[in-house]
Parts: sequence; structure tokens; C-alpha cells
Amino acid sequence: MQTDRIVVAGWGVVAPGASGVSALRSLLLQGKSAITTPNLGPLGEGLFAVGQPSLDEAALHGWLSAHWGPARATQWVHRAGDCVKFTVAACAEALESNAGLEALLRALDPRVRVILGTGLTDLGEAFRAREDLTRATRVWESFWADPARNEARRVYERARAEGAQPTAHEPEDYRAHAEDSLARYEALLRFNAYWTTQSDQRARFEAQLREIERSGAVSDLARGPLRVIAARQRALRSLLEKFGAPPPPWHGVDPQLLWSIPNAPAAELTMLLGLHGPAFAPAGACAAFGLSLSLACEAIAHGACDAAIVGACDPSPLPEVVAAFHRARLTPACGTRNDPFTELRGTHVAGGACVWIITRESVLRAHGLVPVGPAIVGHAVSSDAEHMITPSEEGPRRAIGQAIAMAGITPGQIALWDLHASGTPGDASELAHVRQFAGPKTRLTARKGQLGHGMGVAGGWEITALALSLRDQYAMDTGIDRDAIHPELAASTGGALVTRGGAEVHGDYAVKVSLGVGGITSCVVIERMA
Repeated sequence: MQTDRIVVAGWGVVAPGASGVSALRSLLLQGKSAITTPNLGPLGEGLFAVGQPSLDEAALHGWLSAHWGPARATQWVHRAGDCVKFTVAACAEALESNAGLEALLRALDPRVRVILGTGLTDLGEAFRAREDLTRATRVWESFWADPARNEARRVYERARAEGAQPTAHEPEDYRAHAEDSLARYEALLRFNAYWTTQSDQRARFEAQLREIERSGAVSDLARGPLRVIAARQRALRSLLEKFGAPPPPWHGVDPQLLWSIPNAPAAELTMLLGLHGPAFAPAGACAAFGLSLSLACEAIAHGACDAAIVGACDPSPLPEVVAAFHRARLTPACGTRNDPFTELRGTHVAGGACVWIITRESVLRAHGLVPVGPAIVGHAVSSDAEHMITPSEEGPRRAIGQAIAMAGITPGQIALWDLHASGTPGDASELAHVRQFAGPKTRLTARKGQLGHGMGVAGGWEITALALSLRDQYAMDTGIDRDAIHPELAASTGGALVTRGGAEVHGDYAVKVSLGVGGITSCVVIERMA
């Protein structure tokens, strides 16, 4: 057993139906579900049930204002993507959950790592960038394809008026299709794209643009670059006015896309808190939280750092992601919630963040602070090397066995076990793991029917709920009706599955397993603090 345990010094969540750890506990104590059927744009309203994250923007703005001032805070909130906002809000709560913790992290700098995993990254920014580029391109091509700015197009139109047939290299004329038809619109796009490449005025525009971009060598490195950039921007505006042209497509994409890369949430925290240790984003699919936690614990155990901000994040449910889950037969389109171990129809896409701040217990207490959460006494990650989506029975056992061995505990000491349980037929194979490693009195929980499946962050919400249950010696209501459990699984659970009403817990240890797309498994063993 570890004598100087790694402990949770602070924690925070942004989850469906819960902006904060106390709100999460209240939601689960009441046995409620945060799964809803909102308007998902092209997917409509009422068909797909998802977990929309609850973000307290006023609290986030207040915390940012205290660090940066109100004006910069407002600008930051306006520009930040989902993953960054959710993560910073969760970290703010984690810091405030233990007075003096932020000062401790600054004192430990640069021996503080920031490891924030992700499942999907901030895909919304990429989708918006693509839409903006497409929209700008259509306007751009319509402009240059116009006969007024295109000698080749004028020749084509004269020939067409005289009854000449198109040549082989010319595209189908959109006017051959019925007005207001989809076929006519798609043909128009292809038509404009082709004639834009033939535009003589566009060629002159681009030649002059190249000269502008090549101009202005920088001689004064301290002040010159900004002056040169400003001069180029003025010249470009003049060029667009000269030709009467719309902004080019490459001006239609917001650079926010660059600030929404996977490591952006971790990087933002280093800048907000003035930390200089390594900050990065491991991508571990559904095991992202457990992977991040494992990497941080290893770094602390090996002496590479003294503390770590760890966690995971996912964007709000996006129509594209929900559609992909549905095509993969992982989420139903029936408009109702599906609890684990019941009808096995699938899971529910969700978004949000979970952040834990961990350190060695001796470091925390030396600065006059005490843990707010459990000790992390075992952790491991493995791959099952078998299937992209469906985990094997044998593969995950490697991580589970290693984590339990590290913790040095016996099956009879495991009071609680939180399952990945995505509400698919894979739920059945998970019970095989439990039978091998858990004891006869181990209680089982599964919460994706309450919180949904954040690709990377669900494990964070679930292990936080697990830790609260272990602390209180009470497994909170899972929202699962005992009578609704699939008949072939009811006997396998052996009455160990916590259903409506919750259940008392007796013991100091709990296990959290997350099974990720690609076959990655994370397993974490936590110990209740006395």
C-alpha cells in the first residue's frame, strides 16, 4: 500500500443537468436524469435524446473577471469554444473547492502538469469553419464566374445563344435543369466553380494580390512586422474595392479554429494560472479521463511533478456526432431515454468537462490543506486489440487486474464498482469482469442513462459520482428501474446493481472502468479518505 497517497485536492464538473459537484450530487440523489430531446437542427427535435451540458456562464465570467478584469473576461467568453469554456469552468470550481489550492499550485510551479484528455475535441469549430469556407467560396465563385468579369464566359454565352453545343471540357449548364430544383442548384455550383478558373479578371486580381503579399520586407523586428501587416491589410482592402470583389474564401474562416485544437483547454489553464509545467491533451476516446489521471499519477509517482490538473472535456452534442453515433447503431432515434442493462438500444451523446486537481497527500497537508476527494491507489490502461467498438472480455481484464494489484486490495474490499455500461449489448460482457474481480458484496452503478455518454468526459462524471457515493457510504440512485432490467441480464447482476432508491455501501474502496472506442480501457481504484 502507498504510504504517501496521491489524493484529490479539488474537483469540478460541467455535466448535463449539473453545473458543479454539489449540483451533480443533488441530481443523482434525486434519481433524476438530465437526458433531453432538444432541437438538433437538421436532426430535428424529439428523435434523439442527448445530454446537454449545464454551464453557469455568470459564475465563469465572475471567476475570469477576478483574474483578468471584466472586459477581457467578456471577450474571452465570447471567443472561447465549448471545450475551453467547460474545462475552465470546471477548473475554477476545483480551485474554489479548497481555499488556498490556487496559491499552492503557483507555489509548486513549474512542477505542476496540466493533462486534459479529450474524446472528440472541439469539432464544432471545425464544422463551423467548413461552413464559413463553403459559404464564402460560393459567393466568390459566383462573382468571378459572372460574364461581366469573365471573357471566356462571355464567349460561351454568345456561342450558346447561337445554338453551339458545349465542348467536352465545359461543365453541364445549370439552366438545363428545372428552376428551383436541387439538381439545378448543384449544377450551378459546379458551373460557377469551373468558370471562376477561366476568369481573366480573377487572374489579374490574384497577380496583384501576390505582389501585395510579397511586399514590405521587415527591417525593424521590434516594430516593423505590425506596420507591414497593417499596410498589407490596407492594400488588400483597396484591391477588393478596385475590383468590387467580395472577401476571398481564405478570409472567411475564423482563426478561432486554430485556438480550438485538442491541447487548447490545457494551454488556456496554464495562461490563466501562470503555470509553466507541461500541458497537453491525450486522446483516449471514452477512457480519456482515466488515461489522463493515470498519466498524471505516474508523473507524480516518478517524481516528475508534484501536482497535476487532470480531466477531460467534450463539446455540446453536435448533430454530426449524433448522426454518426446513430449510423454506428450506438444511439437510437426513438426520442426516449435508454438506461444501461435495460432495452440495450444504445447510449446518448453528451458534452461537458470534469477536472480533478491531484497531488501527494504530504504536499497538500504541508501547506495546511486537506483532500476534498478520495485517494487514487490504483490505475492502469490497456488495449484489447480486437475490435474498434465492441470490447473483448479478455482485453479489459489486463487494465482491471493491474489497477487492483497496484491498490493491493482483495475482492471483498471493493465496496463499489462503476461500469462503463453504454446501454448496448456490450453491457453483458462487462458483467464478466465484475464476476472475476469483485466481491459478493460489491455494489454496481451505471449512470449513462442519467448523464449520457460524453465521449471523453463521461468517465470523469462517473468517477466523481463514485467518489461521492464512497465518501457518503451511500450509492446514489442510478435511475434504473429494477423491473426494466433485461431478463437475460437480471440474473447476471445478482441483485448487485444499484437501481432506483439507491443503496447503502460498506467499505473503503471503489473501482471505475471505462471502455473506449479503439479498444482502450482505463481502470482506476480509489480509496475513501478517513
